Amino acid sequence: MRLVRWGRPEDLLAGIPAILAQLSMPTLVFRGSHDVLPAAFAMRAASLIPRSEMVTINAGHFIPLERPNEVAESLINFFRVNGAEVIVPRQDRNTRFSKAPRIKHAGLQTAEVLLSANAVS
Repeated sequence: MRLVRWGRPEDLLAGIPAILAQLSMPTLVFRGSHDVLPAAFAMRAASLIPRSEMVTINAGHFIPLERPNEVAESLINFFRVNGAEVIVPRQDRNTRFSKAPRIKHAGLQTAEVLLSANAVS
């Protein structure tokens, strides 16, 4: 696989570590065990974000497309552990996907996440 670059990576990415270190919210970092990017990228990002957790999934670079159920389960668990109420509706039998679960957290607007039907059964 050929990488396309829009400038020198060291110039484009120089400010990212400082930005990551300022993130104060709980953060979930996903890494594919077969990603074309080195594992050190995700590991460094997770180490720089104060309240982060890294999840490694048996996938390549496009983790949500390759392993949607595992991603959905990880997200639901992450939201629950961090005090969000996760409301998972029943699966609609006429579609492959369930209605989007609602994630409620004090002080935040309700978020919706589209999950594969298998992840919420």
